[in-house]
Amino acid sequence: MLRLRLPILVITLLCGSFFFLTMCDYQRLVKKDRDLQSDQFLTDFSNVVETRDLTATWNYLDPGACYDDYLGFLDKAAEYSHPQTDRQISQAFTKTISSKPFLTPPPDALQLRKNIVDRLNIRFLLEGRGKRELRVVVSKEESTPDGVTQTLLFRDPWVGTFEGVLLLPKHKNPKSAVLVFHGHGETAQRYLEDFPRIADLRARGMAVLLLTMRVNNADANEDLLSRVFLAHGFTLLGMHEYEMLLGYEYLYHKLGKHARYGLIGHSGGSTSGNLLIRIMPVFAAYVSDNTTEYWQPYRSHINDAIVPSLRPYSRAINDLSTSQIPVLRTPYGYAGQWDKIIDFFDRRLNPGAR
Repeated sequence: MLRLRLPILVITLLCGSFFFLTMCDYQRLVKKDRDLQSDQFLTDFSNVVETRDLTATWNYLDPGACYDDYLGFLDKAAEYSHPQTDRQISQAFTKTISSKPFLTPPPDALQLRKNIVDRLNIRFLLEGRGKRELRVVVSKEESTPDGVTQTLLFRDPWVGTFEGVLLLPKHKNPKSAVLVFHGHGETAQRYLEDFPRIADLRARGMAVLLLTMRVNNADANEDLLSRVFLAHGFTLLGMHEYEMLLGYEYLYHKLGKHARYGLIGHSGGSTSGNLLIRIMPVFAAYVSDNTTEYWQPYRSHINDAIVPSLRPYSRAINDLSTSQIPVLRTPYGYAGQWDKIIDFFDRRLNPGAR
């Protein structure tokens, strides 16, 4: 009996050792990319400091021309820069379109997340989240029959100051929130005007946070700044992703770990949101109305979404069926879909209220 059991014992030990080594390798991989794991975002974000100053103002009347803080970022982040000449950038655009356009097979979720973060060159920004002080100033507050609307100023050591609008329901103690990623040529206020039904989420007891993206008008300012960032080895898109993460950070600090969070994007906000849910798969629901390949000819007019090194991953990014969170795809501009959108968020974010 012992002779029969020994081979079985040896095989069992070998299989167990292989499994142990495999798990150790996996754990090392996870540890190496700890900044990309969901656990990093499940914290109290005690670095967030919220104050009230109803005299505070944002100095920029035109967010589309608000590039001073971004130029300051390039100085602060010089050690993470990877400078490129105009010729090198042009060659990268050409190489991207002439080479195999999409990766086959597509990368898994962890590898895709890592590739996105590295190509946006925001790893160092993610690693410091929850540690750097984020100041949020309530600069304006208005009470309405539906609840409270606050204007917020976000102040971050890396990207400077930007504005947001927070819609709070009447009871001011929401258990869920939706983060809004607007499109090119919009601001938080313009999105509210273009899509007023987003406020219906407040009537369902949800908070809604809209952030204004700077230098995001798809104009000459955005074209120039996008090229400057590429020349330094950064991307303007990476800045906008990071700012949305700060928005989530603020909501998480305000509502806590037991709340549920959703995300909705429009146009360029959706092509950015499609990346955000890969970088930070902690949302309970996401609505998207657009996709892109993150590429176009270098000599044409470019914007923040033009990142040639992302193009090989665009098919995997745009295949929202592989997302780790529930996604509702709608026609561009949500045409005729608002009832469905509101019901989608209500079901996913307020399941106990139904």
